[in-house]
Amino acid sequence: KNLQLRVERAPCVPRIIYSDRLKLRQILINLLSNAVKFTTTGSITLSVDIETIPTDNITIAPQQPTASLEETTLTFSVADTGIGIASEDQTRLFEAFVQTTSDLTAQEGTGLGLTISHEYIQLLGGQLIVKSTLGQGSTFSFSIAVNTSKNALAKPSLESEIGSTMTVVGLEMALDRKSTRLNSSH
Repeated sequence: KNLQLRVERAPCVPRIIYSDRLKLRQILINLLSNAVKFTTTGSITLSVDIETIPTDNITIAPQQPTASLEETTLTFSVADTGIGIASEDQTRLFEAFVQTTSDLTAQEGTGLGLTISHEYIQLLGGQLIVKSTLGQGSTFSFSIAVNTSKNALAKPSLESEIGSTMTVVGLEMALDRKSTRLNSSH
């Protein structure tokens, strides 16, 4: 397929969020997979934007000290230039094992991806919204509340990342510069 994938992240979106990373990862995988499946040419755009409400002394987890966090609402959207979804099919999109006429022509999937995504988004306190025009493409979007530390927007120095773990929607990368130095000297 000759598709262009665009990722648009608002500059104020925090580096680190506190949410259910497994659910968020699965939602994004499902929405992006559907966009690829039903788009033959053009583009797919994943965008993330933010709305922030300051709060103080939110408990991160039991038996951990409280920290000053911000409650943040992130809005995720996956838009494609694919085949679109007929308006009569849009009302049945989130039903288990139901496939639209578009799904039947693609002959792929079980009809569970959107159902699972819809349920996960509701569990995270959001709502999955679809906007689609047959022949022009679809946009699936949702907003969820997450917590973030007040300094998550600031770019950390390299020293503060030594030995830390960064998590981006379920993808982990351990940064341990001391191990790298030891391994490179052998």
